Amino acid sequence: MTNYLSETLSEDGILTVTLADPSGPMNRTTGQFKDELAALLDRLEANPVRGVILLTDRATFGVGGDVDQIAALAAAGAKESFADSQRLKALYRRIERLGLPVVALLEGMAVGGSFELALACHAAFALDDDRIRLGFPECSIGLLPGAGGLVRTVHLLGCDAALPLIVDPKMIAPAEAARLGLVTGLADSRVALLTAARDWIAANPAPAKPWDQKRHKIPGGGHFDTRGRYLAMQGRVSGHVKRGYGRQMAEITALSAICDVAACGFVDGERIESRAFARLAVSPEATARIGLNLKDKSTLKRAPSRPQAQPPQPMPERIGILGAGLMGAGIAFANARAGYEVILADVSAEAAARGFAQIEADVARALHRKQMTEDEGTALLARITTGDGIPSLAGCDLMIEAVFEDIALKRSVLAQMEALLPANGHLASNTSALSITGIAEVLQHPERFLGLHFFSPVDRMHLVEIVVGARTSDAMLALAHDYTTSLRKQPITVADSHGFFASRVFQKFIYEAAALIGEGVPAALIENAALQAGYPAGPLSLIDDTALTLSIKVIEHAAEAAIAAGKPPEDHPGERVIFALVNDHKREGRRAGAGFYEYTDAGKSPWPGLSHLAPARTTATIDEIAERYLTAQCCDVLRCLHEGVIQSAAEVNTGAIKAIGFPAWTGGPLRLIAREGASAFLARSQRLAQRHGARFALPVATAQDLLALLDRAAAFDTAPSTQG
Repeated sequence: MTNYLSETLSEDGILTVTLADPSGPMNRTTGQFKDELAALLDRLEANPVRGVILLTDRATFGVGGDVDQIAALAAAGAKESFADSQRLKALYRRIERLGLPVVALLEGMAVGGSFELALACHAAFALDDDRIRLGFPECSIGLLPGAGGLVRTVHLLGCDAALPLIVDPKMIAPAEAARLGLVTGLADSRVALLTAARDWIAANPAPAKPWDQKRHKIPGGGHFDTRGRYLAMQGRVSGHVKRGYGRQMAEITALSAICDVAACGFVDGERIESRAFARLAVSPEATARIGLNLKDKSTLKRAPSRPQAQPPQPMPERIGILGAGLMGAGIAFANARAGYEVILADVSAEAAARGFAQIEADVARALHRKQMTEDEGTALLARITTGDGIPSLAGCDLMIEAVFEDIALKRSVLAQMEALLPANGHLASNTSALSITGIAEVLQHPERFLGLHFFSPVDRMHLVEIVVGARTSDAMLALAHDYTTSLRKQPITVADSHGFFASRVFQKFIYEAAALIGEGVPAALIENAALQAGYPAGPLSLIDDTALTLSIKVIEHAAEAAIAAGKPPEDHPGERVIFALVNDHKREGRRAGAGFYEYTDAGKSPWPGLSHLAPARTTATIDEIAERYLTAQCCDVLRCLHEGVIQSAAEVNTGAIKAIGFPAWTGGPLRLIAREGASAFLARSQRLAQRHGARFALPVATAQDLLALLDRAAAFDTAPSTQG
């Protein structure tokens, strides 16, 4: 078996240990790593050297724990997970107490257990590169740092500074890590890193960690002022619940662990961390979030909905974007950032210039956040040219329309844009709901046209819906996949139907909230139930922010689409509440200064007149309301699968969470249904349908049919070949 750790002893007595996980391309804290580290420490304790340098020849220092091993331990039970966490902690404590200096060199990403290893070393020097990320992503997969990272971060930085690094979780660049004191220093090359490490070893022959020294105190207060710190941190826990972490066990557990670790010594703190880690490791939430963030991510890299028979498509040389508003400017920014030459046009040069000014602001914000260098920002802006009207798009081989959501307008401008395309050119529409097939009726080459639904804000939303029209070719779909991926965004493929997938399922959330207003449920309860269910924002606030008038347009478009398909329009009670607010009370949303909320200089508060929209006040618990939100969306997800609007289980789960804020703790709608069980979910939907209406009815009648629908979606992701 190939070794994980290889050793080289220099003439001056410094041992260089190189990490190279033989089981894969990135270093993980596997069982083999633990065994070999234990053997290395045995030798060093018996035969000390002058110092030790830990490094790797790979692109990353390490990506943390072996998820499959964590899952296997979790299946065996919490005791096994606790014991494994304690074993790794014991190894890292042996590093700290060796009595000789151990230095880690971070030339690439170091996250999770790998960053915990660096923190256990007496010093760590990192390459000064803003593209490198360090930190603890564990909460994003339903866990928390389990190898002492939480304890060490609290003892080094204090509770308040540790909180965003562990709970949110915030990945940081080496410069920020150095400022915080999580790494010892920075260097601009391997040679400089090695020099820094050797100099540090020479200057610190017998180092000790702060918590192993007398009079150590946690910054900001710790176990010497227990009660005050505990109460303060419990307040932070409550605040994070209000931010949408209500049912996200990992975040709440991590917050409590930070608080408890600060209230005791280092050794007891390690046991607290291990117990918290073990609880999470065996939780359904961890299984769900690992599935979403690792397994689904791996599936999507294989692009299950891309036509496999199509070879990699040549990328466009120049992108033309019509519409320099919020969305158009955002799309232009994303393209220029990916290296494309872009022409951003609008009805006038002045309008295009306003869009360019927005891009300049986006670049300034990215520079401030150190997400790009000044040279990169300057180059990005240089790749964008503003245009005056549609004729200025001539010479672009991919044109994206981003004008108002009006089908007549989109048809008109796309017909004009198509006339300017070269023979091998392609067209796309950025629409969130309008029929791609209907828009394409005016085009000469509908096979070279589809929808690209970017989400707002484009620079922060990494998902794109590719909408396939009735005549869209497989080659065009393959191009859209390859192009979207080149923007460093995740595509999901959906069929042409009103609202597609994301907008349609999102509407079920906000309409249910509006229906609750019509039932007399207080607005504060409606909003808080969403937050405590794990949604990132309250639904009434979201309706106000997007404008009630836009919701009415969506409702009217949906009704028209239903009638055209020979179906009756949906009669949702939430829709009636929205119409009443706009038509009867002239409340159009936040921008108009009045919606579900009143807006003043002092802030916002629920409009007192909401009570007049209900015949009587109704009592409902937070759990009942949350159940309605989750079930309404899950039911519509199943309809989308049944209707063929979307086919991939990984795309369903990823799209629901990443695009429309479905609670992350679930791992996605399909995992939530599977966790509950087909029979139980079917019974729940039937109960809610009897009480509240057909919107809770499923497209299948039996649990067996429901299982077959779920299995079909899962099988799509593993099929060797898929169609467009």
